[in-house]
Amino acid sequence: MFPTADIRGCTQAKVGSNEAAPLECFTPVVNTLITYAFIFLGAACVLVLLYGSIKFITSRGDPKAVTSAKMTMIYAGLGTLLVLSTYIIINVFTNLFAPGVDLLNFNIP
Repeated sequence: MFPTADIRGCTQAKVGSNEAAPLECFTPVVNTLITYAFIFLGAACVLVLLYGSIKFITSRGDPKAVTSAKMTMIYAGLGTLLVLSTYIIINVFTNLFAPGVDLLNFNIP
């Protein structure tokens, strides 16, 4: 359902041992965290926009409630723009200044 990084070859260290997971296991964890962070932020923006819409509908014409609902929807829209612009800026700057490097696909050489 959700994208996950390939973690084959990463084994769990034995309980009570001094072994740590190999460094190769760090890369898929970071990739998965980045992916889930963008999914979570996008979903949060949509939910806040929906919450503001419900506040607007249930305000019944009260000027203070209408203003509060409008501000909630404006902030949700700004949050959505912030998340999208972050994604776009990362991709544009990576392609301009470091072709071949994908910052959203973290990799340890």
